[in-house]
Amino acid sequence: MVEGEDVPLVKTEREISSYLQGHLEELIPGIKVRSSSTEYKSKDARIDLLLDAEIGGVRKKLVCEIKSVGEPRYLYQAIAQLKSITSFIENGYPVVIASYISERGREICRENGIGYVDLSGNVFLNFDGVRSIF
Repeated sequence: MVEGEDVPLVKTEREISSYLQGHLEELIPGIKVRSSSTEYKSKDARIDLLLDAEIGGVRKKLVCEIKSVGEPRYLYQAIAQLKSITSFIENGYPVVIASYISERGREICRENGIGYVDLSGNVFLNFDGVRSIF
């Protein structure tokens, strides 16, 4: 959890997106966001959040799908969508964002090569020699 704040477990996707705007650097220490775009459209798909970011000296486009619920069935849907969309974005890395992602949900993301961030402070990013786990 972000220190000093009480983060409710249930939030809408819009509330999560809004919360991220002011707390991303706290949730992912060391991230430098160069630009961000909400509701980005690529091919025939919509991306909730596209971040052009640098972590550990490596620049990457974080292709983010925001889910209000981080349960496995919703994560599987997000993973399928992210894999499809990310293939069209140069230097992209797929990330699921939710208010909370359970241990099983985090395991599903890792098994599928998908990063995750939840508002409780659970983070997994693994690309180009950068490995962030909180």
